[in-house]
Amino acid sequence: MLIYIGVPGRKISDPKLLVQNVAFVLPAQLVAYLMIVGFMAFIVALRHNKTLAEAIHWNFPSGSRWLGALAGGAVLGLGSQVASSFLGRWIPKTLPIDQYFRDATSAYMLAAFGIFIAPVVEELFFRGFIYPALERFFNRFLFPAFDLAFGSALSIIVTAAAFSLLHEGQLAHAWVPLLVLFSVGVVLTLVRARTNSVATSVLVHMGYNGVLFGMLFYFTDGFRHLEKAI
Repeated sequence: MLIYIGVPGRKISDPKLLVQNVAFVLPAQLVAYLMIVGFMAFIVALRHNKTLAEAIHWNFPSGSRWLGALAGGAVLGLGSQVASSFLGRWIPKTLPIDQYFRDATSAYMLAAFGIFIAPVVEELFFRGFIYPALERFFNRFLFPAFDLAFGSALSIIVTAAAFSLLHEGQLAHAWVPLLVLFSVGVVLTLVRARTNSVATSVLVHMGYNGVLFGMLFYFTDGFRHLEKAI
């Protein structure tokens, strides 16, 4: 039975197919994200007596620098697509994430979630929570003082690896997409490390995702012909 994602009133006879339904998956993902943010807020309040924004160094960029962060993310998105095109022979023809793009409604829902929600939560968790924890651990317990730079570099690599592995199920465990995403994770973590601002890495991430969805929108004639991309 063919299931079209996001079409109101369509019945799903197999409960397993719920995981392919954007109208089910995105609300479930949002609940999971809220639980993660709540967990982080609880931990930093308990251990450091700070708000989450204070603990993760939110630090929204001043002036018009936020536009530069968005633009940087857009360039990163274009670069990732160029790299993927050169390595296309090693990328599977279809990926598990493609199953969610079955109609325009689902594509719009995924675009909104992917641009405005996922970057915020993923950056809070990976660049705001995981990265500084790894950096403190590596620098305090594994390396002497003169090797602090090595500990910081290792924390960036481990954070980027964890970020890419989070998406491996969506990418069929294919090494090329994961390598590209790992590289993106390195850039995002470097942005966080250099600017001391999670808000900046969020904006870069938004710009990156925005370009990817924007290209999909353009090449599928406004999400009307998704078969061109799947």
